[in-house]
Amino acid sequence: MHADDIEKLVNDQFRNLKIGGNFKDALRRERRNFSSERVAIIEAGIDKLLATGFIEEVSYAEWLANVVPIAKKNKSLWRVYIDYTDLNKACPKDNFPLPRIYQLVDSTFGNQLLSFMDANSGYNQFLMHEDDKAKTSFIIERRTYCYKIMPFGRKNVVATYQGLVNKIFKEKIDKTIEVYVDNILVKAPHQADHIKNLVEAFSLLRKHNMKLNPSKCTFGVNKWSLLRIFSSKFIWVNGWCLLQTSIVC
Repeated sequence: MHADDIEKLVNDQFRNLKIGGNFKDALRRERRNFSSERVAIIEAGIDKLLATGFIEEVSYAEWLANVVPIAKKNKSLWRVYIDYTDLNKACPKDNFPLPRIYQLVDSTFGNQLLSFMDANSGYNQFLMHEDDKAKTSFIIERRTYCYKIMPFGRKNVVATYQGLVNKIFKEKIDKTIEVYVDNILVKAPHQADHIKNLVEAFSLLRKHNMKLNPSKCTFGVNKWSLLRIFSSKFIWVNGWCLLQTSIVC
């Protein structure tokens, strides 16, 4: 599958999200008012998104959401999110299943070496369909904007992303690669094969122009070392073991 095919797959999935039920009419939210301090934080965050090419200006938007600035743990840094509550209510749920965590853990056994890789801003690496960009529109003090890539906070982005990475690595999954959303595991039952398996994985990543976050990648460890890495990502919810993801907008 070529990069063009991946883009087409993304486009088709977003195009097929039908607005129905009680939400046939687009919903426009009035702009929220923030203090001058919050406005500066919001505009700085939007400037970063513009600089990376993730968003663009839009006019006459039918859907319009508000921004929500949220402080990080240390309170000195902020992250700007978009409130897609209305748009999410209007879209049907994609029930594409995520891989089971225990199966991912079981797949590490019997392998001498393992490498764990993390996709850099995973959702943001795939384009929105041209017809659906305007549906992601949001408003701030100075202008209205829309996303050019899959935005964090949109309904079904996890299922969409999992389906895409499954397509990318379909020939290697259950053999030398396992994928859970933006987490990529490369495995080798024999130490001598690990470099070859990594080369194949990197070739697929390069072919589809997927980027990694080097600070969150670990190469050439045994299963016990990798389980210690996983333990920092596990959370328990209602008796289910879930793997936290690190994708942000």
